[in-house]
Amino acid sequence: MSVRRRKIPAGLFPTEVVLCSALMERARAEGLQAHPETSGWDVLIVDPVTGVQVGVQAKLRPSVAVLAQALVGEREDGPEVHAVLVPVATWEFRRVASALRVLVLPGAEMAMASERWPYELCGALERAQRWEHPGRAWVPPVEVLGMVAGSPAPRTVSPWKVKAVRLCARVRAQGVVTAADFKALGLDRRWWTEPRRGCLVAAPGGGWEARHSLALPDKDWPELVAAMQSQATQ
Repeated sequence: MSVRRRKIPAGLFPTEVVLCSALMERARAEGLQAHPETSGWDVLIVDPVTGVQVGVQAKLRPSVAVLAQALVGEREDGPEVHAVLVPVATWEFRRVASALRVLVLPGAEMAMASERWPYELCGALERAQRWEHPGRAWVPPVEVLGMVAGSPAPRTVSPWKVKAVRLCARVRAQGVVTAADFKALGLDRRWWTEPRRGCLVAAPGGGWEARHSLALPDKDWPELVAAMQSQATQ
């Protein structure tokens, strides 16, 4: 499909959030996982069958800045495919991106796809140039469907937050947590039990319990909590 053959509606992507939402909707429709604000990418797409990852940086205008964001060093862990998501891209922009081994994902083509002008994301990803990293980027154990990508002040998903949600669940289920719980989850208990600001205090029978005057930190990540609870009940 060529966007030149169809008029792009004005205001199709008023924000990067809307642009990223269109990509994540397309990815999930094709059976791929789409993780917002993960491992330094606006969207991290994962093929659940092969494990192949696509890191995506989004901007409302094609620019050198968005290409630079996609150039994660190959000495670091990262996805096999590096991509940029923009509403439309000129031939010149695509040529420079190709020379940098960066895939250009055209948001307008995905949003306006139809039976007459189809757009297959999986096909584009299969043809994309590959990067070689020592390991793949970290991926959360669940898709956090309620979170947005492309926000100016993004709420990210991180390994620490996943562990913290699991610890909070143990506090609520058990009433207390022990040193063994912290060790099992790989968490440093000093942050949690700091005398003045920690959300856990010493329990009478040993271990630590929730401090009544402070909420547990998972209250700030309702989407992540819901996703992990849903996985646990499946």
